[in-house]
Amino acid sequence: MPDELFFQTVLLNSPLRDTIVNDDLKHIQWSTPTSAHPDIFSKEDFEKLNRSPKLFARKFDTKHDTVILDLIDQHILGVINTPTERLDCGNCN
Repeated sequence: MPDELFFQTVLLNSPLRDTIVNDDLKHIQWSTPTSAHPDIFSKEDFEKLNRSPKLFARKFDTKHDTVILDLIDQHILGVINTPTERLDCGNCN
């Protein structure tokens, strides 16, 4: 059994099975229903992601757009990253 299915299998075969909600809470955007890969989010998608009831999102790519990740960090953590802060992790815990 693949690792990513282990917990789902255990839970769905447990007494908790009737309390499980079938929603992965992931926001995924597809250009077309037949696309081979989901769209990559960019800074233009920030408001849409912020309004989404989902807790997770797919797909981000730092080669495509790093600003979206900085906007999310700023919104959730109140953190404003600069390029030097990303490289200098001397204060990381």
